[in-house]
Amino acid sequence: RHDERTSLEAVRTIGVETVQQRRDVFTRLDALVREHLRDVCGVAGPSLTPAEVPLALAGVNAKAPAELVASLLATCELARYAPSHAMPSADACREAIEQAQQLIARTGARGFQPSGRGAP
Repeated sequence: RHDERTSLEAVRTIGVETVQQRRDVFTRLDALVREHLRDVCGVAGPSLTPAEVPLALAGVNAKAPAELVASLLATCELARYAPSHAMPSADACREAIEQAQQLIARTGARGFQPSGRGAP
């Protein structure tokens, strides 16, 4: 979906130097990934816990890398709710952005092909 790519690019423009910036990035990534699970994979992304994701994805034979998705959502939850001293690092935040991009590219989104499957 073009909206997903646009949203991901918007997330990339947010700095990750401060705790609040990282919390904002992780909050947006969490919403983006959960919406992707719902819209593209056909599972109830917004209502699943990270631990429930692999089983839900297996139930619909989704091509999404279940363990990656669960790990990414768990990191997002930690960042959203943990005290400042437990906040993931700036590097971890950048890695989470890359993981979200890989998820969207790998599973595709409405309106574009997954990488390597007929895409130029």
